[in-house]
Amino acid sequence: MRLTMVLVWVLMRPRPRPQFLGQLASPLSNERTLKTSSLLAPIAAESLSDVVDVLAPISRSPAPWEDEISELRDDVASLEMQLTASEASLHREVDLRLKAERLCNQASQGRNAALENHRWLRLDHTDASRQLVATNIELEQSTQATAALEQRCRPLDKSLADTHKVIRQYRAFFKAGIVP
Repeated sequence: MRLTMVLVWVLMRPRPRPQFLGQLASPLSNERTLKTSSLLAPIAAESLSDVVDVLAPISRSPAPWEDEISELRDDVASLEMQLTASEASLHREVDLRLKAERLCNQASQGRNAALENHRWLRLDHTDASRQLVATNIELEQSTQATAALEQRCRPLDKSLADTHKVIRQYRAFFKAGIVP
């Protein structure tokens, strides 16, 4: 069990380092089925297969973990493919979320601009309504003043018309040489 866990850990690392493989030799040599060998002390292994090549002759049996290693490698490859698919899906979802946030920001800015425009239009409407009321009051006052002036002017207009008649009569008399 311990050996399997160590091998899984070795396989999950991107690249085994030589110093790590040398450290691996010490716990593996303490296993009951394995005998300590002078070959393990100066190990300069570059990969797991180098360690297995050194360990297999010592145990005098074929490496029992070969099948397990291949299964674990297949599992790792499958999990890496799932990881890639999950990352792609996550990237799509993040892109969609960013686009949605951008659209929400644009909609919010448009809404804020429309509200600001509405506020200014409301102020303009209020000012125009006040001006209309003031203008209507002035118009009513002007209409009343005009009516009062017209009433005052009617007798004067009649007097003016009478004066024009008298002037025409005097002209006619003057032209005729008759002075009254």
